[in-house]
Amino acid sequence: MDNITEVIQDLKDQLIDQKSEQLLNELHELIFEKDDDLNGHVDVIHSMCNLRVRNYKLKEMDKIQVKLKAGRIVPALATTTAAISALQTIEAIKIIKNLELKDFRSGFLNMAVPILTLSEPGPVIKNKLKEGLEVTVWDQWEITIDKNDELSTLFDYIEKEKGLIPIDVFKGKKYIFFSAVDSLEDRKGEKLVELLDLNPQDYCFISVICKDSKESEKVLENVPLIKVIYK
Repeated sequence: MDNITEVIQDLKDQLIDQKSEQLLNELHELIFEKDDDLNGHVDVIHSMCNLRVRNYKLKEMDKIQVKLKAGRIVPALATTTAAISALQTIEAIKIIKNLELKDFRSGFLNMAVPILTLSEPGPVIKNKLKEGLEVTVWDQWEITIDKNDELSTLFDYIEKEKGLIPIDVFKGKKYIFFSAVDSLEDRKGEKLVELLDLNPQDYCFISVICKDSKESEKVLENVPLIKVIYK
């Protein structure tokens, strides 16, 4: 336990400057109480829950459902979930403070022993698609469309903004454009919102198979997913 205390203190020392020390001194603990409607505890959980639900396009929960379920998960919140949340929060603060990579830590936690070990993460691997264009496994490209945008709009975005030549387009396992059987000249006028089955304010992720030039026969690996947003 002494070792864990030292590790936590070391993490706090990395974060504290004059301004953040003042903020940390203003923090105080709160005891979760789901039956007091004036303290806002259930309101926060309700909001966070439905933000996550929307992210995964699931059915939203009303406040009373959240209140009932929150009362049953307190034992879980007091153990591993709380520890992991705390470690994630520490790393999130480092991102906000724009610290260097050497200041971040990967955490390995086993509360059955108990043991907490931290290690320095390595830099993310970069993959070169072509000269002047590198991506990582965390990258995703983004395009915003409206009801009038066509399939050619997507192809033009990839060619002009990324300098790549799109070949095939997939949404999950469903093919949207397949160069072996489709001609862009014949299909370029088709509406993207219909091809991707999007509603206003909706979005989806698509995979695009690309080459680095029209003359090349080599298919590029590690092309990021493209997030298509319909506004």
